Amino acid sequence: MMKIKFTTLVFIYATLLALISIVLQVISPERDSALLTPLVFAGIILIMGFMTLRNDLNIFGKHGASALCLIAFIVTVGSFLELGSEEISYAVIGKSLTALISIIFLSLFVKKIGDERRNIEGESGNE
Repeated sequence: MMKIKFTTLVFIYATLLALISIVLQVISPERDSALLTPLVFAGIILIMGFMTLRNDLNIFGKHGASALCLIAFIVTVGSFLELGSEEISYAVIGKSLTALISIIFLSLFVKKIGDERRNIEGESGNE
């Protein structure tokens, strides 16, 4: 199985959020500021990704990205309730996609952090 670094996951997540926002802004006939929600989260999470590249900020970047991922999910999950209405806006689609991607990446982030902690504890226990 291919091992993906935590930093790579963060950058993929930020890229997907930015793409959702940009694509929906382009195809949407009306200009809605709610379409920028995924882009705002992508920008902040991108900063967390750069923090994970530095050894002294690595742990803050990992936990910050995970926390922001959770916040993005909580903020956007309510849009699933609006999907049943007759007329669905692009903003609702964008927020629903953000919630879906956020919960997927949150589970990946938590698994990755847990795996790293188990490896560290395993190494320290073997010494």
